[in-house]
Amino acid sequence: MRFFNESRSCTSLSRVAAVFAGVALLLTVTVAQAQKPEQRGIFGAGQPGEVSVVRLEAKKMGLKDFQMQSRSVDGRLAIDSFTSRLGSGILSGTGKVDWSRPNDVQAMRIQFQNVETMALLKAFDVKLDATVQSMASGVINVRWQGVRGSLPRQTMNGTVQINFGPGYVTNADVLTQLASVTGIRELQQFEFNSGHLSGTITNGMMAVNEVELEGPTKATKGKGLLDLRTEQVQIRFDGYVSPAIATRSTQPQIRTAAKVIGKLAGKEFSKLVRLPIPIVMYGRVRDPQFSFSSAGSSEE
Repeated sequence: MRFFNESRSCTSLSRVAAVFAGVALLLTVTVAQAQKPEQRGIFGAGQPGEVSVVRLEAKKMGLKDFQMQSRSVDGRLAIDSFTSRLGSGILSGTGKVDWSRPNDVQAMRIQFQNVETMALLKAFDVKLDATVQSMASGVINVRWQGVRGSLPRQTMNGTVQINFGPGYVTNADVLTQLASVTGIRELQQFEFNSGHLSGTITNGMMAVNEVELEGPTKATKGKGLLDLRTEQVQIRFDGYVSPAIATRSTQPQIRTAAKVIGKLAGKEFSKLVRLPIPIVMYGRVRDPQFSFSSAGSSEE
């Protein structure tokens, strides 16, 4: 992934959440568009060529024990469901992807349970300059028109819900740089207890309604857009730390905000200080870029 100038200071945690959503959606598009009729018969007489394409894509992604419930309709493939293992988790889907009716509405409900974030990113050849320990589970429920070309992407509609379990991000150059820019040494590692991402897809455009990753002393929140038609993404994130951590910053602006919020919150320190570096993720979701600009700190 590429970074430019001060954009190097963005959080890897935000990037993980956004890219996770993007590649999960691209899985749906891959299943929807796998079709090469000239390859018929690769897996035996009467087997449509689409079978070989789907199985090849599953192998490339690192899916193990990939099984399809499918039918041959007029010599073409119709998928009703599939199951597989990804890392130590399960990835499965139910619905209808029918290459014998290429102009009909297709649908798929994809579920994944206890999948390592790093395993998912590796499946889509997404490079990450960090170590991420976290499990994720979620549901992608989508409908689209057709099975060829760009039509599935252009007509896709549905919802996305992803939940993240406890974890952390470490061994990242960008976190070291973020710690330097904010003057907060603790940001060299980012711990979180839970996270959530939700999105709504309308005609190939996903509105990322909410991305939240929260820990006892650190958090990030964001929202934006992911265009499935072009794989372009633009999401803004805000980072937060506890007043106790913020008061140790070498930056006066952050320390001042921490003192104000600390007095309002009392000894519990239940509120967080928003860091004055809103982060924008943009570009292609498989290889995004980042930038940030100054903004005033405030309470959560």
